Parts: sequence; C-alpha cells; structure tokens
Amino acid sequence: MTRLVTYLCLLVFLFVGCGITPSIEKATAPLLFEPVIVEKEIVPLKKDDIHKIIREFWEPDAKIFIFTKSKEDFRLFGGIQIKDTLYELGDVGEYTYLDQLDMKTSSLFQQPVTEIGGFCGADCAFRYYVAIKDNTPSILLYLNAIPHVIDVDQDGTEEIIASYGSPGAYETVMYTFLDNQVVSVDLNKQLNAKNVLYTDSVFQVQKKSEDPPQKYKYGKESLILSD
Repeated sequence: MTRLVTYLCLLVFLFVGCGITPSIEKATAPLLFEPVIVEKEIVPLKKDDIHKIIREFWEPDAKIFIFTKSKEDFRLFGGIQIKDTLYELGDVGEYTYLDQLDMKTSSLFQQPVTEIGGFCGADCAFRYYVAIKDNTPSILLYLNAIPHVIDVDQDGTEEIIASYGSPGAYETVMYTFLDNQVVSVDLNKQLNAKNVLYTDSVFQVQKKSEDPPQKYKYGKESLILSD
C-alpha cells in the first residue's frame, strides 16, 4: 500500500511539478507562419488596350481605374495611372457584378494602400492591396476571397483572415506582418482539419465532417482552445 501511494505521488509530481500538462498541449496549437509570395504582378499597360474606362478613383499621386479591353468583353480589369505611365493589375471582376466593385484608400499592416475588390461570381472574388512608393505601384497582398480584416490578438497589427470553399469544407488562411514581411498560415493544414471558419471572433474547427466544431481563439502565433 505504501509503495502504491508513493508511486501515485511520483506521477503527480511528474505531471504537475515538472509542468507536464497534456490538457494544455492539446488546447494550444502553435502556428508556423511562412512568407507570402505574391504571384500577381503589375505590368505595363498600353493606352490602345483600353476600350472603355468604367470607373475612376483618385489618389494623391495616382489614378485607379476599372476598364474593359473590348466591346464584347464582360471582364473588368484594374488599371493605375501615375503621371503619364499606365499599369495593369489584372482581373478585378465581371460586368454583371459592376455594382459590387469597391475602390478605396485603406491601410494594411500599418501601411497606406489602395484597396480594390470585385466579383466574378458568388464564390469568385478579387481583392488587391496596392502600395505606391516613389511613384511605383506594387501589390502588397492579393486574395481570391472576401477577407476579415481585424486585430485578432489586439497587438496593434491587424490580421487578415480569408476563407475559401463551401459550408462544411472551408479552408482558412490567416495573414499578418512579422519580421518586416507579410506572412501567412494555412489553418487547415496546421490543425489537420477538414473545416475551419472564422466567425463571432473565434475559429470554428472540425477535424472531420462528423466531429462537433471546437472553438479556438488566436493568441501570440498560436490558437488556444476556448471554453
């Protein structure tokens, strides 16, 4: 009996005294962020390639505009004019969704940007965050989703949360700014989950379709299981 008590006390010491707490390990999921490589490029635009300018938006040092390339074209393209130089962003939507085009001055990761967004279908979105420095435009971030832009961990730098897919099978990627660069993490891959969706200030996570969703909150580069 004495040996049994001693053995139990030793186990308690190992798990508590040494800080080994399996429940905390399961409740906290560290996240590995990776640098974002923007595949979209801003390219020179010839004036002859512009059939019709649909909308314009003026910044202090540039004009942002939406245009078509031909009379029959239902695709909408983004353009930038800085002084006498023209640039093309690429697709920003379709004529059917013209009323949902959005161009505005904004900020991203504490940097001034022009935000340009549009749609080509119910599940087809374009979102550009364009920075202009020394009269040269660049794409800071490009998304094919409607993002949540929010300072999730209240550290003064906003995060962008973008979800793709359909109910029950959402893939969610989070973007932020670390070590002077834009980084991202694929939450589905990190959590080995089939469905991840950000809603009501928490991440709803399902490892399998039949599993009940678990709620996680974002901490410092980690997800923490919420009550």
